[in-house]
Amino acid sequence: MKDWEATFKAFPKELEVRESKEVLSIEEYTLIRRDNCALRMGFTHIEYALGIELPDQIHENPVFNVMYLAALDMAWLLNVSTLLFLP
Repeated sequence: MKDWEATFKAFPKELEVRESKEVLSIEEYTLIRRDNCALRMGFTHIEYALGIELPDQIHENPVFNVMYLAALDMAWLLNVSTLLFLP
């Protein structure tokens, strides 16, 4: 549920940044993009579809969190990079 909440809270922040035409640093953009790309919700659906629920100790593991954030970043970066090649 917290992933859904983070996603829906990130949408207004992205809109605010777009409307202000503010240019964010890569680090700032990454923090917003991780939440508003909805992949966190997607990862939750993967657990549901597989009929599993990872225990809290997995989600709290630092190595798991590094891999989790890397997967999020790779997915949204791929999404953004495809925009560069649109006709």
